[in-house]
Formats: sequence, C-alpha cells, structure tokens
Amino acid sequence: MPVTLVLPEGIQYVPIVFAASTWVVFWQVGQVAKARAKAKILYPQLYAEKSEAAAAKDALVFNCVQRAHHNTMETLPLVLLSASIIATKYPIVAASLYGAWTLFRIPYTIGYRTAKLPESSHDELLAHCWFACDIDIHCREKLLGMKSLGSVALFHIVV
Repeated sequence: MPVTLVLPEGIQYVPIVFAASTWVVFWQVGQVAKARAKAKILYPQLYAEKSEAAAAKDALVFNCVQRAHHNTMETLPLVLLSASIIATKYPIVAASLYGAWTLFRIPYTIGYRTAKLPESSHDELLAHCWFACDIDIHCREKLLGMKSLGSVALFHIVV
C-alpha cells in the first residue's frame, strides 16, 4: 500500500542547519584538543584537577573549554528533538531557532574559554534571545491566528 508523505514548505532548511551544528561541534572538539595540549592534560583525564587548575591558567582554560563543549553535547539532543518537532509544522521557524542556537554556541565557547567569571553569563544573553523569539511567536499566534507552538517551550529548558 503506497503512502504519501507531504512535507511542509521550507523543510529543506532544517537538515542544512542540523549539518551546520555538526561543524560547530567539530570546531569545539578542536578547541578542546588545543587547550588539552597546551595544558598538558593527558588522556583519559576528562578535566584538570582542582589543584592543577589553581596552579596553571592553561589547565583552567582547558576545563572551561571542555565544559563549554560538554554543555553543547548535553543540550544538543533536546534542541534537535525540539527543532524536529517544530519543523513538522513550522520548518522555517525551526531552522531559524536552531540556526540561532548553533551560531550562539561559537561566542558562548569563546567567552567561556576566557576562564573569567562574567557579571552576566552568556547563557543569560541566549535566554533573552529565546524569550524574544517566544514573545514574537506568541504575538503572531494572537494577531495572525497561528496555532500554538507548545514545542518552543522545550528550547527554554536548554538555556
């Protein structure tokens, strides 16, 4: 029995942005490898010990870069799932949100590797961006009669 699958217009952008996130993860892996070599942290040690990080800035920077990469890997499955769900109805919105998340991982990683404790975190900036996107979507729902995008709430969990 043949099955017809109708994909929404704009769905072609979603896999493009999914592929872009792979390149950001590869870039982060490279940043971790450089920081590991500079700090002389040998495998299989995942992080520099607290005493190593206190004694050498390179070890602290390694921990920060490693943490930024791990944060990306921890949130990636939920963000991918959320984008996939949203894409079934609103593929351009999904590609835009996921693309923004992917691009923000670059300054997030660069800022995190400075090993400084900022007054306001990079996550806070990202959360404001998602909040603005959410407000925009809810306004469009009310003004344009779009149906609810409950899946967008999943993006808020990861920031």
